[in-house]
Amino acid sequence: MERSMTTAATQQDWVNLSGGGLRRRLGRSLVALGASLLAGGFTPALAQAAERIELTFGALGLSIEMKSLEDFVATGEISDELEFYTRFLTPDQLAQVRSALTDRLDINLLAVSQFFNAPQGETILRRLAQVIRTGRNLQSVPALRAAIVRSAADPEGLTPLNLLRYYPTPSMRVDLAQALSLWRQIEETTIHQDQATAAVETAFAAQAGSPITPPPFELRQPGPYATAKTNRVIQPRDRRPFAADLYWPLAATGDRPVVVISHGLGSDRRTYGYLGEHLASHGFIAVLLEHPGSDSRYIQALINGEASEAADPREFISRPADVRDILNELATNPQAPGGFTGVIDLDRTAVVGQSFGGYTALASAGAPLNFKRLKTDCASDDLFWNTSLLLQCRALVVRPTPDTDYLSLQDARVKAVVAISPITSSLFGREGIAQLQVPTAILSASNDPIALPLSEQLRPFAQMSIADKYLLVLRGGTHFSTLGATGDETVQLPASLVGPRPDLARDYTKAFITAFLKRYLGNDHTMANHLTPQWANSVSQPELPLYLLSQLSIEQLPRPVAHKPTKNSRWIANRHRPDQPIQAR
Repeated sequence: MERSMTTAATQQDWVNLSGGGLRRRLGRSLVALGASLLAGGFTPALAQAAERIELTFGALGLSIEMKSLEDFVATGEISDELEFYTRFLTPDQLAQVRSALTDRLDINLLAVSQFFNAPQGETILRRLAQVIRTGRNLQSVPALRAAIVRSAADPEGLTPLNLLRYYPTPSMRVDLAQALSLWRQIEETTIHQDQATAAVETAFAAQAGSPITPPPFELRQPGPYATAKTNRVIQPRDRRPFAADLYWPLAATGDRPVVVISHGLGSDRRTYGYLGEHLASHGFIAVLLEHPGSDSRYIQALINGEASEAADPREFISRPADVRDILNELATNPQAPGGFTGVIDLDRTAVVGQSFGGYTALASAGAPLNFKRLKTDCASDDLFWNTSLLLQCRALVVRPTPDTDYLSLQDARVKAVVAISPITSSLFGREGIAQLQVPTAILSASNDPIALPLSEQLRPFAQMSIADKYLLVLRGGTHFSTLGATGDETVQLPASLVGPRPDLARDYTKAFITAFLKRYLGNDHTMANHLTPQWANSVSQPELPLYLLSQLSIEQLPRPVAHKPTKNSRWIANRHRPDQPIQAR
């Protein structure tokens, strides 16, 4: 395999492994086969034995030869052994079982190996190992990891059948009761997300009123200023260096506000280059940061075996510090290009960020890290259902002392914040998010498998105490809908991951963020009409419906799913405990 990999490819691998792709396929397979074997409705997704697979459901135990499954998948032939179980299924259900067992997860071998040796991957394995055990009924993370890696190396790829085939013990056991519990919780989480989207739609319908004619969508177009791009590398005295691209509004006069843009995990400063250039054309100085401990190069280093986890935990401190340091650099050494005649106004700064960058933006704006909440949440089963917690819980590594409950990383120069698909639920919690005191906009996508909308955006929005807050929801959008092209993609993210009409998602993003920043950094009260449900109702397109709210209560949203701590909760909590405090780098 080539050592170089595009951002698109690394993001796809991350989503497939951590964003639900593996879990959903395993769950679907477990559901299907178990149904045939127990006449109830379940299948073994992670079974492999060189010879036999044992399935248990309470006191009931069943056994089946691996060859019977292989023949069934290859030819459709049902052996005498299988016939006893398959008689409970319709022909359509049998076809679903056969298809599910060969449902391939496209992922490269190095990505699989490195991810499941990282803390995030090991957390997933420990949960799955409660379902798939050795023939002696022992949980074995190494055995499960080996089966996944060997399956990924097979020409047929990572499929449930190959996981069964490559499990490295003569027999293996699938606990169908645990599998059923796992699947039900996945389904329950999905249902809650759908209910949350419906609640937003209902609230929007009550507030939207009649569309404005003609639709005020002009802010998606470039503004009146020509732009120039510069770049620089910042070398803080006590931390790692980082790069930034700056977009300047040429011929702009007077004080010019600053917008810092922070990318998500596995992206880089080019990802929102389209937004930076657009904002500069409307008179803002846009600064796009690159965070070395969580960018596309770092993810590539993980895949190449040069890093041990998906993001350096110190990034929870370093990212807000990058915001601070670039502002300090602009204050002492602006290096404006020729043609820029304005004055940098750092006291009117906004931070825009996506995903991990959304955390960066909110932390810089005044939401403190909530170690008390993290300690509680990271000992629960939610790490398996909410993918973003696999990253959020690593923040416990940077807890300064065991007695530190909160850590503020606020920069007082930040006067407004926009968070796109942010991760928030445990990093800030209700207590932290309520401390925001600057105008805040949250952009959410209803089909986001990484930062689940209900827990990561909708509830936090409802918990904010500030008056100037906005929630923009893309119905049918995903975690990647607003990302721009970086120019070197050789592999494109599948349409199912990007969602419908990414071009329209970017237009929504440009228009809304421009209006929001003009209103709160530029004090332009005429922009208020662009920050209303009526505006969203006017510009919304059927392919990607747009909702905009300024009010949403906790009571309007589904209640949280209560997942009990797993048997591994003590290990999970300890896994995120640092041996010694770690500072920003």
